[in-house]
Amino acid sequence: MVGLSIEHRFIYFRGKIMNQAAILSGVILMMIGLIGYFGHWIEPSATDAGNDIAVGDTAESRDNNAVAEPSATTGPEIDGQLGRTDEDAAKSPSPTALIPAFIGLIMLLCGLVSTNERSKKHAMHIAAGVALLGGIAGLVLGIPRLIHVVNQAPEANPRAVIFIWLMTLVCFGFLYLAIKSFIAARRGREASKA
Repeated sequence: MVGLSIEHRFIYFRGKIMNQAAILSGVILMMIGLIGYFGHWIEPSATDAGNDIAVGDTAESRDNNAVAEPSATTGPEIDGQLGRTDEDAAKSPSPTALIPAFIGLIMLLCGLVSTNERSKKHAMHIAAGVALLGGIAGLVLGIPRLIHVVNQAPEANPRAVIFIWLMTLVCFGFLYLAIKSFIAARRGREASKA
């Protein structure tokens, strides 16, 4: 590294950073996915801890000391599509919550493989492609769900929206760094040829 020009040092340094960025992005995405799947204890309870105020209560209903009416059904409702009750659905998380973990695992493996100089270019391009797919998937899934949350639709899941947008931000952040690195590497190769 002592005899390298400034451009080559920058490319060498950028390559080391990209290895670490792929590994770090992969670990972050895996944590997002695993917390999304196993972290159901983070979900807020239906009532406030000390006040017994239901989540859907308005200020007017609390002022009038109105009591929320029980639902018309006496037992758990059946989800027609999956054949599970609402209670079962609350206990078992959706396997789609693991999507960020799978994307993160691929990026982590690409970051580890890219430590080998012979496979660095291919591994970083695969990691960038996976980040692009993860970012696009996050946009496709995140925008409609965000609209549901903003409109306070009954089927909206704000927790899922948060995890989707975290995945999208991490994927696009890594993709931005990868594109900058690819451009710098190309310029460095062109400068060394001239």
